Parts: sequence; structure tokens; C-alpha cells
Amino acid sequence: MRKNNDLSKTSGSSPTKDHSSKSNPAMSAEKGERGDMKTAETRAVPASSNSWLEVDKNGLKQTLKRKGISWAILELAQNSWDEDSTRVDISLTKPLNGKSTLICKDNAPNGYADLNTSFVMFAPSYKKADAEKRGRFNIGEKLVLALCHEASITSTSGQVLFEANGKRRMTKEKTKAGSEFRGVLEVTPEEYADAAKVVSQILCPIPTYFNGKEIVSRKPLRKFKAVLPTEIADKQGVPRKRDRNTEIRIYKVLDGEIATIYEKGLPIVELAGGIKWHVDVQQKVPLSYDRDNITPAYARDVYTVVLKEMVDYVETVAEAAAPWVRTAVGNTEAIDKETVDKVMTKRYGDKRAAVDPSDKGSKNEAASKGYTVVHGGSLTKEEWNSIKTFKSMPTTKEVAPTDYHCAIPAKVFKPAEYTPAMKAYEKLIKVLSPILIDHKATVSFIDDSDIGFQGCTKRWKADSYNFEVNLAFHEIDDPQQNYELLLHEMAHHREQSNDHLNHAFYEALNELGAKLAQVALERPELFPRVEEEEAIAA
Repeated sequence: MRKNNDLSKTSGSSPTKDHSSKSNPAMSAEKGERGDMKTAETRAVPASSNSWLEVDKNGLKQTLKRKGISWAILELAQNSWDEDSTRVDISLTKPLNGKSTLICKDNAPNGYADLNTSFVMFAPSYKKADAEKRGRFNIGEKLVLALCHEASITSTSGQVLFEANGKRRMTKEKTKAGSEFRGVLEVTPEEYADAAKVVSQILCPIPTYFNGKEIVSRKPLRKFKAVLPTEIADKQGVPRKRDRNTEIRIYKVLDGEIATIYEKGLPIVELAGGIKWHVDVQQKVPLSYDRDNITPAYARDVYTVVLKEMVDYVETVAEAAAPWVRTAVGNTEAIDKETVDKVMTKRYGDKRAAVDPSDKGSKNEAASKGYTVVHGGSLTKEEWNSIKTFKSMPTTKEVAPTDYHCAIPAKVFKPAEYTPAMKAYEKLIKVLSPILIDHKATVSFIDDSDIGFQGCTKRWKADSYNFEVNLAFHEIDDPQQNYELLLHEMAHHREQSNDHLNHAFYEALNELGAKLAQVALERPELFPRVEEEEAIAA
């Protein structure tokens, strides 16, 4: 969906003294249409004046035809909207012999203050300095004229006729209020149908009619204020980009439509990235010269302000992973923690953790604890930067550490401090370890709630190993906990792995459990009864 530039109806310019084709080579190029048809489309405009530049109207027309016809309707509509109109009527007749008549009428009280601006391209425009006016280059209506075989502009100050012979002339015919553009141009049936479709998507600020029917107005889903770049002319009339607080309006995308960015009600370009709303910016949108595209940087800014406002309406995992959302999340300088947190929760749930390569076992350990493990390639570099900046996702090492070799416990118990239950458990581990895994064991007890394990065996491939029990998480007086931890840690040591999801670890637990049962049957004296342990603990 495309649209083009504007015409300033009240911008001043020096009057053209001679209205003949000689003084207006841009229009004299049209002469070949009804004259020398053999050379009309190919010959260049003769050097009939001393002007620096001249425009071949046929060449311009051919260039503009690639844009279709709908942009011309949007161009005329925006010019009327930018004035003090309260109603705009647009009509386009069905093609007859390949031609249609395009009419745009408004009721702006003043109309054209100076009709010379209707045919002078790039004349200074008051709209350049007003961010809330759509126009900026003062060429839009002139480009529409370039498509026409003949045309007229009638306003409160008079009328300009653009004749089929390539000449223009002024008449004294006037309107009481407002202006009327009328032009005959080439239109195909396909272009006519496209124009009707595009017009139906206009978000009209005032009552606007097309072919006698009012274009249905739409109610925005949401309105909010945000800072976005715009273009405002400086004192020399040169448009400069500036950041400005403006209103953003969000609209539902209807069936058959594609999400589009609008400039004050007029569609500019379809939005990529899977966004599900139309975005209507109530100020000038920085555009390419053809006014048919926005820069990636501006799209990122738009996506960011929309996501911050509409994040609660991002409903599914797929929507939360859409490219436009990822672009916005990666805009670290403009996004905020609340928005990033909500997007990550939608994508990965409340229990999520980023893989920490420094603790390889923590990846599967976190998964075993119900965390959604997020790998490095799942997010862009920019997304990770925002996540780290706002601390929106812990690492697997933080939520499920497995490498404790460097951890220094807050409390290490000396043998003299052992309780009877600690002594009994130490003896059981030392006796059973050589029987179950053919390795001797030493036992130590610690108490540290910041070290997130219940038990740990140092992964040494030696004849002996250390079995560490953290009493901050282990109830030493519970026989069942003691046997569970014993089997668990011995399986880790036997497999030399801290991976709980490894199939070998699962098989080791089965085997050691069966061995332990067999030993209990064959050597029951090694296993104190529950009541005996309770007596010892008492």
C-alpha cells in the first residue's frame, strides 16, 4: 500500500508571468499526445527555455504509473484533510475506453490562496514546519496532474485548466468555498478495483465519501502517547528529523487486510514481522522520497512503543516470538523491564533459565526441575542484551548448579561436632560405598543455604571420594532421605556425571537400588533399624 506527497494550498510562491507552454516546459511535453503521435513518447523536451531543469511529462507519467492509481486518490484526500475541511467527496468513474475521471471536492473555507502553487513544483510549503500536517515537499498534486490527459483545479481564487494540448490557462470561475480537482486519466479495471480496496482502508479524520458512499469510520482499539522521530522544517525550510511526543492509534486488521503503518489516517506501507494491528501515527512519518517506505530504524521505534503499550494483548507463544516483537525486545535503549519480562514469560513461562556454558550439567539439571531451558540461538544478540540488562531470565547455573568445586561452605562441621545421627550416617556411607561402587568414601557435613545442593560427590576417578552432605537441605534424622541421597550421589560418582537426565544415571540408580536391597537381605547387621536410629538420635 503506497501513498505520495502533498500540495500546500496556501504556500506562497512567485507568480508565473507567462502561462503559455513556452514558460512551462513541464506541461509542453504533453503536446505530442494529440499531435505527432509517432514521437510523443520518445522525444525529449526541446530546450525551449534557459531553465536549469526541465521535466518530460510523459516520462514522469510512465514513472508514476508503476505506483498505480490509488496513491493519487490518497494524495488528493490528504491535501483536503490538511485544510479546514469538514467534508471531502471523492469519485472515480469506472473505466470507459481505458479512461476514468477523478474528482476530489472539499469545503475548506479559504481554498487556494494562490493558484500558482497548483503547478509550481517544490514551492515552499507551510506544512514543512508543522509535524501534524501530512505534506512536506509540495509536489503531490503536481504528480497527480502528470497522470492526467486533461485536468482542472477550481477554488475560491479562480480556476486553472490543464488542457489536452499541453497548455494551461486561468479562468475567472470560482467556488464559494473549498476546492475541486478534476482530472481524466488512464485507468485499467484492475487499477479501479485496487483503488476501491485501498480507499476502504482509509482511516478518515472527517466525513469522507467515495463514489457517493461515506467511507466507514473505525474506532481505534487503543490510543496512547509516545515519542517518535518526525520531520519538521528548520528556519531555512529544510526538513530535519526530530523526536516528538505524538498520539498513536491502534486499529484492528480486518479480514483481507494486512497490518499497515498509517500517517494521520492514510496508509503508507505494509508492516512486516507479524504484527496484528494497524498503527496510525498522528504526525509526519519519516519516509523515503517516494513516500512509500519507512526505514528499519523507524520500524523498530514503532514496534517498540506499540509493544510497550500492547504487550498484554500479545496472547500466544507464536505472537510473542513474532519478528516484530523480537525487534522491539532487542531495542534495549527504548524497551523496559516490565515489557521484556512479560514477553519472556509468554514465550518460556515463569520457570525459565538461560543455558550457562560454564556449568554444563546445569542445563539438564534445570530441565529436570521443570525449567524451560533457553539456548543461546533461541534469541538474537539484541534480545540477550536486553535480558541481561533487565535480568529477565536467570541462568541454569543460578537455578540448578551442578559444579560446586569452587564453592566454599559457610559452615563445615568438625568430627567433634557430629551428632549421633551424623556419625551413624557417616558409618553407613563408608561401609556401603566399597560394596556398591567399589570405591572408598570420606564423608563431610556442611551447612550452607546459599549452596544449592543436598548432597555432592566430588567427581574424582580415584580409589576414594568425598561424600558431602549439606544439612541446610537434608534432614539427617530421616532414614528415607538418607538412603535416597546415598543412592543418588553414588550413582553420580559411578557414572562420573552430574547429569540427572542421562539414561546411564537412571540405569545406575536402578542397579544400585537393587544391590542395596540385596545387601540388606544378606547383611542386615549393616542396617540399623528405624527405632534404633531414633534412639541414637534421641
